[in-house]
Amino acid sequence: MEMEKNSISVAEVREKLSKGGPKWWRSLSQVMDTPSFKKWVEDEFPERATMLQVDRRNFLKLTGAAVMMASLTGCRRLDKDKIVPFVKMPEDSVPGKPEYYASTFVHGGYGIGVLVESRQGRPTKVEGNPLHPSSLGKSSAITQASIYGLYDPFRSQQTMRGRESTSLAEFLKAGKAALAGKAGNGQGVVLVTEAITSPSLAGQIKAFLKKYPGAKWCVYEPAGRDNEFAGTELAFGRRVNPVYNFERADVIVSLDADFLLSGSGVARYSQDFASRRTVAGGDASRMSRLYMIESSPSSTGATADHALRVKASQVQAAAGRLASQVGVANSVANDPRLNAAWLDAVAKDLQSASGRCVVLAGEHQPPSVHALAHAMNAKLGAVGQTVTYTEVPEVGPDTAFTLKDAVADLNADKVDVLLVLGGNPVYLAPGDVNAKGAFAKAKFSARLGLYQDETSAVCQWHVPESHYLEAWGDARGHDGTISVAQPLIAPIYPSLAAIEFLETLSGGPRKSRAIVEDTHRPAGAVDTDLNPNAGAAFQKDWNQIVHDGMIRGSAFPAVSVTATADLSGMPAARPIEGPEVLFLPDATIHDGRYGTCAWLQELPRPMTSVTWDNLVLVSPKTAEKLGVENQDLVSLEVNGKKVEGPIFLAYGQAEDQIVVHMGYGRVSGAPLSFFDGNEVRGFDVNPLRTWQSPNMAAGGTITKVGGRQPVANTQEHHVMATTEGVMPLDIVRSGTIGEMAANPNFSPHPAEEKEELHSLYNDEEFKYDGYRWAMTIDLSLCTGCNACTQACQVENNIPSVGKSQVIKGREMHWIRVDRYYKGGFDSPTEVLHQPVTCQHCENAPCEPVCPVAATTHSKEGLNQMVYNRCVGTRYCSNNCPYKVRRFNFLNYADKTDYPTLTLLNNPDVSVRGRGVMEKCTFCVQRISAARIESKKSNTAIKDGDIVTACQQACPSKAIVFGDLSDEKSAVNKWQRDPRAYTLLREVNTRPRLKYLAKVRNVNKEIEAIEGTHGA
Repeated sequence: MEMEKNSISVAEVREKLSKGGPKWWRSLSQVMDTPSFKKWVEDEFPERATMLQVDRRNFLKLTGAAVMMASLTGCRRLDKDKIVPFVKMPEDSVPGKPEYYASTFVHGGYGIGVLVESRQGRPTKVEGNPLHPSSLGKSSAITQASIYGLYDPFRSQQTMRGRESTSLAEFLKAGKAALAGKAGNGQGVVLVTEAITSPSLAGQIKAFLKKYPGAKWCVYEPAGRDNEFAGTELAFGRRVNPVYNFERADVIVSLDADFLLSGSGVARYSQDFASRRTVAGGDASRMSRLYMIESSPSSTGATADHALRVKASQVQAAAGRLASQVGVANSVANDPRLNAAWLDAVAKDLQSASGRCVVLAGEHQPPSVHALAHAMNAKLGAVGQTVTYTEVPEVGPDTAFTLKDAVADLNADKVDVLLVLGGNPVYLAPGDVNAKGAFAKAKFSARLGLYQDETSAVCQWHVPESHYLEAWGDARGHDGTISVAQPLIAPIYPSLAAIEFLETLSGGPRKSRAIVEDTHRPAGAVDTDLNPNAGAAFQKDWNQIVHDGMIRGSAFPAVSVTATADLSGMPAARPIEGPEVLFLPDATIHDGRYGTCAWLQELPRPMTSVTWDNLVLVSPKTAEKLGVENQDLVSLEVNGKKVEGPIFLAYGQAEDQIVVHMGYGRVSGAPLSFFDGNEVRGFDVNPLRTWQSPNMAAGGTITKVGGRQPVANTQEHHVMATTEGVMPLDIVRSGTIGEMAANPNFSPHPAEEKEELHSLYNDEEFKYDGYRWAMTIDLSLCTGCNACTQACQVENNIPSVGKSQVIKGREMHWIRVDRYYKGGFDSPTEVLHQPVTCQHCENAPCEPVCPVAATTHSKEGLNQMVYNRCVGTRYCSNNCPYKVRRFNFLNYADKTDYPTLTLLNNPDVSVRGRGVMEKCTFCVQRISAARIESKKSNTAIKDGDIVTACQQACPSKAIVFGDLSDEKSAVNKWQRDPRAYTLLREVNTRPRLKYLAKVRNVNKEIEAIEGTHGA
């Protein structure tokens, strides 16, 4: 493959790694020390580059001029048109003091409980709701970024009739006229929605269908749970909803399910899983074991103790082998290409943990794989222990009516009124379902949506939808818990909530709050002569529900299920021979619904570190066989249709497996980036998908079309390396439980760990008489989900910079998550994620080199930045061995053209302009707030009073922050753990941030099997 202008063959890299290359590596160019890797090292260590030869006098002249010019931009004041005083205070509003309200964020139809920070009526931050069972106070990157949509400048702002703006009143008039005369029959009316779990919206739809009984309703969720529910029907004879309890599981087997990164229960599942992965004080007795059978690298696979790489179509055969070994009869044919010994050892481990194990399958896998997983759970005694089954939270039509059926009716001219609530079916429909042409044939069509996108473009009317923070609503969580959404702000633009849309069209008078309240009002909870206080009693209960953001105890109870004894009659397909294509939702923008969110677009994907694009992912072996190289522009042909995109190597992907992600190639509606022009981002994979097999496709031909497409990949940015480009051995530490007993912190030089290092310029410890803030990160718990990075960006007003700037290495994230591999790149034996932020060193090398003392050491141990002093010399960044400082090369924070985005800013954190260096502050604004409260109450800050943004979001609780002066604090306990170590100890910076080495609970039998660990 080619890196920059120097060509390196895959065979050369494979040979170097096999002959004792680096133990841990981040990329192929780093392994071979080629120009692309050297470029980043030279950028950060300019002493390696050629420098101008100048004498002392000229050097001082140049330095003085540089300081003067930098100060012109670094200290300039932002322009303001007018300052308006806040004369009249809203009730209950205290300037500078945030208020918190419980609400519900809906993702894929399922409700996730959130706690929203509001400042003087302006929502600014979203966290997990500690009371809600789907979040328990934690969140994902998508949940953190959900507030962006409220202020998104590309949101739909007005009702449209075709290309002309109009009003809601005009639409309602036209809509009511179109429905006139349909009451009593409703023939020719079609309603299209996304997946729905909302009791209120379901009630609205049922009332609508009762008024128009001939109307038809279809639900289309392209990345939904249809296969999962169909699998339970195969296994149990009925559709039920599996709810997993990983806290009770000793052994977990994932059949291509990335449950630590995606899904409605990801925050809860990550916490439950992490609770069994902790190694407190070297005690690993409760540590669970995770096996992953996957087709493409995933966060869950990187966390697994053992991973088997197979093609997506082979997962069924692997599941069939496991099922037969544990006693479940099935009709799945054996695949001789699979590592049978590996699978048999896993089956043996499952049986040894009977009643304390669980098997689950990925949503994109066919129903047969899910059925096998559920049958194994029943056979192994997991039902009622590690997995329970409830009623399905999703609601749908009583009779089967799909998007494909709706398109057929439209093409047959059977549809008079087409109403589309949310979603984007025209863009997301498979290629053999021409929704675009069909939707345009409706006599009357209206679409309710947040954006004017591909579906709105072919509908006659577009109605703006209210953001979830602007309207009342409800939804059920992953376990059926009813969550309530309350508005925190009046609608910014004239819009309707989904539950108001049908109510208003049908002539109903109720607003969204009344609809939700009436839905959950018990029978008889109204004032009567016999019970005049019934309404008041309910209102008290309702206020508590709104306060909590949920109805306590409303989760579905477990239902009794009986597994089919014999799955031999189950339909089972043979594995695909040769290349196959897998279509997956993107890790950040999902199916494209979050495509206008710059935060999520620029958030590095967990397993590729790529931003702003989708890719044609292949394994190194497949790339070698096809004769293609990283970033080559290729044509991918599937089912007779073609798309073009860049090749990208996925280390550990199955051979002949091609993976492409959904959500890109948007050509209508809002642009995906307002940074680099209104150009199309990525390529649209939906034309390649088919209705019969929307997730996988046999075949797939890749052809080079010439040229290369630059990819904004951060994997090689900000490399911690010596001046010779060699990565130190102990940046990441990992080992097994057995290895931990011999060497607790897995140090490559155990004896040197005990030696006291002396400073060249300051050998005296800084004296503290108060707080000493510090942080610890447990690498055993980190899944690389990037929730910490996103939370930090929202909290600290970190700007997005756009694809072209990311390519130059100028991304601004204060926390980066480095990804390291061990072993060969065809099938790495281990993958490790490491969040890296400012280490807040005691001997901070950035402090003495700053000519204006912009970076200083606080009396509480923080390495702090005084932005007003910074003149942009970047000496501090050059001197930082951890590469954690970010420089504003341009005025990224300037939102003059998109003023609504300024409403996202946290007022407690300054907004930095051009020419200023910035970095992690350990959320000093939160420390200051806690200090003020402690002074008011005349008490010391207690452990847990301060929670940093990254710590608060982290769904696996891998981050702990606190006071080292408190001997009983959690951070003190973690830093005294035998696994604790600091980065680059030999540099003697004495960081305040320590890491706990990763521990794996390996199966010795599998380790002894040749070709395992990704065989």
